[in-house]
Amino acid sequence: SFDTPSHMQLQACLIFASLLALASAAGVCETLVKPKGLACDEHYATTTDGYVLNLQYIPPVKKSEKNKCIFLQHGFIDASSTWVVLDSEKSLAAMAARAGFHVWMGNNRGNKYSSTNVHLATNTDAFWSFSWDEFASIDLPTMLQYANQTTLCDSLTYVGHSQGSTQMFAQLSQNPSFAENIDLFIAVGPVAKVFHANSTATDLLRDLTKVKSNAALDIFGEKEFLPSSKWVNKLAGSACEHHLIEKELCVNLIALFAGPEANHIDPVALENEAKYGPGGTSVKDLEHWAQGFTKDAFQAYDYGSQENVKRYGSATPKAYDMRQIRAPVALFAGMLDELADPIDVDYIRSQVPTIVHDVTLADYGHLDFVWGSDAHERIYPQILSLAAEYA
Repeated sequence: SFDTPSHMQLQACLIFASLLALASAAGVCETLVKPKGLACDEHYATTTDGYVLNLQYIPPVKKSEKNKCIFLQHGFIDASSTWVVLDSEKSLAAMAARAGFHVWMGNNRGNKYSSTNVHLATNTDAFWSFSWDEFASIDLPTMLQYANQTTLCDSLTYVGHSQGSTQMFAQLSQNPSFAENIDLFIAVGPVAKVFHANSTATDLLRDLTKVKSNAALDIFGEKEFLPSSKWVNKLAGSACEHHLIEKELCVNLIALFAGPEANHIDPVALENEAKYGPGGTSVKDLEHWAQGFTKDAFQAYDYGSQENVKRYGSATPKAYDMRQIRAPVALFAGMLDELADPIDVDYIRSQVPTIVHDVTLADYGHLDFVWGSDAHERIYPQILSLAAEYA
C-alpha cells in the first residue's frame, strides 16, 4: 500500500497544482475510448442555467433486444476519463459495451470537459458559483434525460463513484419521484456524510475550517480549483511513466482527498490519469466538502444564517433525508477508504431503506474502484450482473 505522503511529496503536489491552468482538452473519445477499438461519440447537453455538459456515448458492441443503458458518473475533481483510463479488458465502460449496454459517461459543470456556459464567461465569479448541490439538482437530471432521450433507454443503471454517488443520493433524497428515471443506483466508494473522512487534505481542510468557516474560499479564491493544463499533464505523465517521481505523486492531486491507501492501482491507469486528469471543479464545491468535514450532517451548502434564510427558509442549510430514497441502491465500499470512511458508509446503510446489494472489500481504498488492477475481476462483473438483473 502507499505510505503517507512525505512533506516533500506534498510540496511537490502543491507545486504541480499551482502550475495547472485551464486549456482546451482533447475529447475522451479520441484519447481513451477509440484507441480501445470501441466506437464513441461526444455529446453535449445544456442545463437550464446555461452550462454545456460534455458526455461520451459508447454504443453496445453486441445489441440486445432491449436498449439497456448504463450511466457512469465521476467523482470529486475527476472527469469521465476516469472510467476508461484502464486497459480495454479492465475498463468498466468497455466491459459494459461488450456486454450489450449503451454506455454513457457524464461530466459535471466546471470540469475541463464542461467548461462553458451560454450566458457566463469562465473568468467570472458567477460562472464558478456552484457546488455539488447543483450537480445533484441540475446537472444530473439534465444528463440522464439527454441520455435517455438519445438512446431511448428501456432501462438505465446509474453508477456513481465518490461525488458521483453524492449527487444521486442528494437528488433522490430531495426528489423521491426521480427514482422513476432509473432502474438501479450503484454507489462505488459511496459518499454522503464525510464527517469521519481522514485523508491528508480532508484533515487539513477540517482544521482550517474550524479556524475560519470559509477557509477554502480564502485560500483558493472564488473560482476554479485544480483546472487542467495539457503541458502540465504531459510533464506529469512522462515523469510517472519513466519513474522520475514516486508513484504516490502521480495520483496525489486526487489522492490527497481520496486517501493514498490504494493497494490495487493499475500502472496504466496511473499513467493515463497523470496525462488526462484531474478534471477540476469550483472552489465553492471544495468549500462545500470542507463544510462536511466539520459538520456531522448530509446537507446543502451553508451560506451563513442570513443567506440560508433567503435560500432555504431557515437559518441552517436544508438536510438531505436519505430515508426518502425509493430507487434500488447497491453499495460497494472499501475498509481502507479514507474519503468514504466506513463509519460514514454505515450512516448510509442506516438511512437508505432500499439497499438491495451491499459489498465491502477489506483491502480497497477510494481510488481502487475506478483505477484498480483487479476491479474487472472483483467488482465490475457484479455491477454488470446487477445492471442486467434490474434491466
